[in-house]
Amino acid sequence: MSVAVLSMSDGQLRRFEVLRDVDLGGLPVRAAAQVLGRSERQVWRLLKVLRRDGAAGLVSKRRGRPSNRKTAASVRAAVLWIVRQYYTDFGSTLAAEKLATEHGFSFSSETLRKWMIADGLWL
Repeated sequence: MSVAVLSMSDGQLRRFEVLRDVDLGGLPVRAAAQVLGRSERQVWRLLKVLRRDGAAGLVSKRRGRPSNRKTAASVRAAVLWIVRQYYTDFGSTLAAEKLATEHGFSFSSETLRKWMIADGLWL
């Protein structure tokens, strides 16, 4: 018999504990809705999922998948190529400003800084 390990965030663990209390009859649905900041209908839906799938049903289905807002790898590579060619001695803030005005790429300086660090262009 194999045992699966399930990692849950603090919020998901709290949600599980409250729903377990509802399932065992110790907490009314209305009180659980107030504790969780959800509607009673949402608590009933979560309770149904908990009964069907167990604690694993409360974990986000998007876990481990890339964000919908993630920048494409080709765009990131193009930006870093431009930085390498023209702005090697620039900091991330000035490089971000130049990329926006000269090349039409609009990224925050923090995003660019993270990319530059990962690519070895910035310490």
